[in-house]
Amino acid sequence: LDLHQNKLGMLPSCFRGLTALMQLDLSQNQFTGGIPPCLQNLTNLQKVVQNLKLDSKVDEDTSSTSENRADFTAKGTVYSYSGTVLSYMSGLDLSCNRLTGKIPLELGNLSNLHALNLSHNDLWGSIPASLSKMKQIESLDLSYNSLTGHIPTELVVLTALEVFSVAHNRLSGEVPSKAQFATFDAGSYEGNRFLCGPPLANKSCTPSELPSINASALEEDEWIDMEAFYMSFAGSCATMFVCVLALLWINPHWSRVWFHLVETFALSCYYFIEDTFRRLTRVMRNVQ
Repeated sequence: LDLHQNKLGMLPSCFRGLTALMQLDLSQNQFTGGIPPCLQNLTNLQKVVQNLKLDSKVDEDTSSTSENRADFTAKGTVYSYSGTVLSYMSGLDLSCNRLTGKIPLELGNLSNLHALNLSHNDLWGSIPASLSKMKQIESLDLSYNSLTGHIPTELVVLTALEVFSVAHNRLSGEVPSKAQFATFDAGSYEGNRFLCGPPLANKSCTPSELPSINASALEEDEWIDMEAFYMSFAGSCATMFVCVLALLWINPHWSRVWFHLVETFALSCYYFIEDTFRRLTRVMRNVQ
């Protein structure tokens, strides 16, 4: 199923009827919204690719067999697959989109995945512990989102994991240090000021040595500088006022029309106020 190079704006809500699907190309789209939990139904999936990742080609030589070729980003590197080895490549790449919401727990049921890339989206909530069921996962990239909470300790059972990145989120707590997690460097966790433990610079997780976690810190990305807002608003109003004056000065006809409208409005306000005042005066006299 090839849907690449379109302007699709939302992922389908369900893939229930596509259980035999082996290849799905969703590259070069503009997907928004949440990740549908029913992706778990794609049990025979070989590759799901998003954002400039898949390129299928057919050999033009009719005497040879058709050959599929795919470029897939995993472990921070672009890998090219072709021929029989392509049948062993299994990955889900939904990176660099506008996806929102939580990571579905059901993604953990895709136990045959070797690479999962959800980076550069607007996903929030915690990292589901169900991802620990992906026993064959080799590359897990959740960087550049708004994920919160702790890194699940259940993930230490992923012994095949070679690349792991949760950089630039809002995670907190101690970094797992067992099994494969003992091999990851600080770059896998950078941009999370409330994470602690090796290999981070903040190796101690005692409360006295951790920065205080408060609402203002966790929501700093949503904070608005009101002083800058007022200044920009005033500047915009002043610019519009100057533009109107310049336009009226350049075009005499519009200037006359404008001043006529202003005069008419001023006279209408004057007579309205005068008429209202007279009516109130009469009412007061009748009451007395």
